[in-house]
Amino acid sequence: MLTVLAGVAAGQEASPSPLPTGRVVDSVVCLHDPSQSYALYLPSGYDTQRRWPILYAFAPNGRGSMPVNLFSEAAEDYGYIVVGSNNSKNGPMAPILAAMDALWRDTQTRFAIDPNRIYSTGSSGATSPAILLGFAQGAGVIACAGALDARSVHYPKDRVKPLSWFGVAGIADFNYPLMESFGRHLQKLGVATRFVTFDGRHSWPPKEVARQAIEWMEIQAIKSGDRKRDPSVIDALFQGGLVRAREREAAGRVDEAATEYAALARDFAELKPVAEVEAKARALYESKQARTARRCLKEASRRQQEEMASFAETTRDLWSSRIERLKKEAARKPAGDWICARRVLDYLHIVTMEAARESMEKRDYAAAIADFRLSVGIEPSAMAYIALSRALALQKDKRKAIDALWSAVAAGLRDRAVLEREKDFDVLRQEPEYLEVLESIAPPE
Repeated sequence: MLTVLAGVAAGQEASPSPLPTGRVVDSVVCLHDPSQSYALYLPSGYDTQRRWPILYAFAPNGRGSMPVNLFSEAAEDYGYIVVGSNNSKNGPMAPILAAMDALWRDTQTRFAIDPNRIYSTGSSGATSPAILLGFAQGAGVIACAGALDARSVHYPKDRVKPLSWFGVAGIADFNYPLMESFGRHLQKLGVATRFVTFDGRHSWPPKEVARQAIEWMEIQAIKSGDRKRDPSVIDALFQGGLVRAREREAAGRVDEAATEYAALARDFAELKPVAEVEAKARALYESKQARTARRCLKEASRRQQEEMASFAETTRDLWSSRIERLKKEAARKPAGDWICARRVLDYLHIVTMEAARESMEKRDYAAAIADFRLSVGIEPSAMAYIALSRALALQKDKRKAIDALWSAVAAGLRDRAVLEREKDFDVLRQEPEYLEVLESIAPPE
């Protein structure tokens, strides 16, 4: 699957590393391929006299520092190396595989890595390389806001080392149903699984959930014998889970509390007495409030699939009115259908942006403009308006291109360098209105 995964032995003698510890390094250039780089976090106590767990991270936009920063605090506390590719991003598989190979070769050469404690994480489309690496070499995968169709993945059931799967998605993430189904598929194959949600959309999780993922991997490592069975650590992890469960119960989030109690009973069955939390999980799970919450989520997922299928069968010129209806539903949080509406809107935003980018590559600027307009109608972000402005500039519609730039400024654009380095805006450079846009953005100090 990955040539270098077989070509460099995990845990081989590591070369001394002059890299700084205890802080995130945004770019480390790969020794064997200077065109590839990655963000890095080495724990402050790192040395080469012991082997360390490592978390390989992949971001959909190629910004490795994002996941490295996200996991760095937990990595410091639990002694993980974290690396995030700056080259792997959503798109064709060949560049992704090249980035994975370069990342693997460099880290396995450079650092003292525990071959039994190799983990991977990714978000959205970047869960694909995380899953590939995890299935090939990993002890665990932390999948954020994305998974694969279970029918397209072959999990080697005869692999020597079992895999642990931690899935996490925002409650309003359009990939929520996919992640649920993929987790169930792995569970049937005997994989240790955990699925955690948070109050959010399609994104990386909050830091506290990233910490929870690392702590869950610690529990799995203790159970497998890959981490020393320290009673104080076991108790601290158990108490942390108990606090989470009680907080959710106190907040009236009964179904989530039931899930937390059930996870404690399952994860610590071999490590601590769990009869009390097991009974608590059963009682809460069968409560009317928990049953209602599960029914609402199931209905949201059903409606989401219907809405998405309906949009796929409808021509783009009929989308606008339906998008406006969904926006009104999404604004009614926490009542009614807001979860379904928010999931579908975020899905459509990504679909239209990707379609527009494909049209830009084909130089079909009219089609790109139409999709970018739909996209900013859903999510009026600065970057979406800049993308629209680029298409308008390339179509030589200077007036509308500058109007889109003003919309980008109104949406929060604060970095004028984003415009100054964009070659597609060369046709606007001498326009007085373009210069006014630049002057409205304060230059960096």
